[in-house]
Amino acid sequence: MKAEGCDNKGIGDIDLLSYNQSSSKAFLIEVKRPDNNERPLRAILEAYTYWKQVGGENASNFLKTSKAAGADVLEKCVMVYYNPRSSIYNSFKQKWNKYYHKIMQSLNVRMFIALSNGIY
Repeated sequence: MKAEGCDNKGIGDIDLLSYNQSSSKAFLIEVKRPDNNERPLRAILEAYTYWKQVGGENASNFLKTSKAAGADVLEKCVMVYYNPRSSIYNSFKQKWNKYYHKIMQSLNVRMFIALSNGIY
């Protein structure tokens, strides 16, 4: 998914756009599969970069033309699957209270953990 007039050649696309009508929030989600071996920092920065590319704090034009029309806010998120054997899940888990948490907090990136029976 690309924002109108945005050239993100070589950067990739948004993985998932979710919309919660009751909160009027849309969530731009960078999804990392359990077999992903990237460092969590990459996922955090990808979510933040995509958010900036679609307008960041001023993403209203993107939201109006997306399936999330009606949302007032676009939040950025990383979603990893709960899997104790997943290196990206374990990297987030091991360093969650230190390094990654501080970066996510400063960039206002949320974390979702996908469970077999829902999302935490």
